[in-house]
Amino acid sequence: MTGIRRIDGIARKLWIMSIALTALVLSGPIRADWTEDFDAGFDQTWTFLAIDDDGEPPSTGVSEFEIIDAGVDDYLRMSHSTTAVAGGGGGASDLFGYVNETFTDSLLSADINSAPGDGPQNILGIFGRGNSVAGTAYIAGVDFANSFFAIVAADNFFDSLFILASDPTVVIDSNETYRVEFLLIDAYLFARLTETSSGDVVSTLMAQDNFYTSGFSGLFVETEYDGVDPVAPAIGSFDKVQAVPESSMVGMLFWGGGGLALLWRKRQT
Repeated sequence: MTGIRRIDGIARKLWIMSIALTALVLSGPIRADWTEDFDAGFDQTWTFLAIDDDGEPPSTGVSEFEIIDAGVDDYLRMSHSTTAVAGGGGGASDLFGYVNETFTDSLLSADINSAPGDGPQNILGIFGRGNSVAGTAYIAGVDFANSFFAIVAADNFFDSLFILASDPTVVIDSNETYRVEFLLIDAYLFARLTETSSGDVVSTLMAQDNFYTSGFSGLFVETEYDGVDPVAPAIGSFDKVQAVPESSMVGMLFWGGGGLALLWRKRQT
């Protein structure tokens, strides 16, 4: 991809990473600009989309974006009833849900695979700086089929995915719910993956890219592929989604050590 900024030395990279980790550690009690737990219907106005392997509306099957009653903790299920076909046609290969509120710098988080019994298919994740006209976004997601965690730049309605950072060593459990946290500050992209059952952080990633500068935030499902062909209908479950704009993060990072003030001044010069 074009527009990649040069990182000025290992020390600077480690410093930026420490600031990001501070943000993620302290993210819990911060009030989100928007939040959604799906326990009393939709609190936000969501837009849901489904596309086939060629970026067009699916020609077969039915897409469902519904809140599932699970007792004390309901969740969102995004699914399509038929399998997509390579090159277009058939069912949906990709499903999206987003809140149309534009952020530049932001902290996003969500529980993915919140109901493992509903079955993850390949990639489940969250995205930021989305553009519904260009079909672009940055994603932090889990590939359940191939067991890795990644930060990805998506182009052409997710038809092209460019991996900016990945962790193929992490062991992904399809029976586990994971919390994904995705921090976007200027050209710096940070992501953290946590097991919700244990609270253990299992992976942390950093990437640098400034091709997409602002946009909306949301959720993403892509079906599993066998290398070429989709192998099953797309499905994924989500819960506890939040989006925090930069203005809310200023105080959070300041209390974490004051590093944001330095980053902010450097960015403005």
